[in-house]
Amino acid sequence: MSMCKRTLIIAGLLLPVLYLMQCRKPAPASPEVWYQTLRSDIQQQADRAADTTHVQYLADSTFSHRVYIHGKRVFREEWYGKAGDLQGRSLFTPDGRFEWRCEICPDSSVGFEGILFKNKFYGPCTWWYCTGQMRQQGYRYANREIGIWRRWDEAGVLVDSIDRGGRHLLDSLGSISVF
Repeated sequence: MSMCKRTLIIAGLLLPVLYLMQCRKPAPASPEVWYQTLRSDIQQQADRAADTTHVQYLADSTFSHRVYIHGKRVFREEWYGKAGDLQGRSLFTPDGRFEWRCEICPDSSVGFEGILFKNKFYGPCTWWYCTGQMRQQGYRYANREIGIWRRWDEAGVLVDSIDRGGRHLLDSLGSISVF
């Protein structure tokens, strides 16, 4: 057999294998990687100057809600208590489909955070006591609690750990993307 024929046979055998390898879907990102990447992207996009800021006042003239707009799109919302203390913040992607929500304790520490897609929670959701100790953590998919949910007391002792099922839904988080 000539060298040319051998080369053609080998190429004919390898090309389908190479093609199939390229068609394989990449392994899905873990829910934590998906969450951290998306959260970082949302925070970077929301870190800009507003074209317009709307403030809603309570009856006693202390503000309670601020909306920041850039290019006719809301990219940030903040909620304040009567004393003017920040109680919560939402940051949005430019298309408004994703929202990172964070609730704030009176001492300015984080009390809750999670990501919404089309107004439903997806991925890790975490609550903390205002002391900084984790209170509860679990995963949501379209607001549904899935996977392992854990709760701790204020001393940091695990109170319970419940498997809500539906862990297979975690693999599809990577298909929900900003772009």
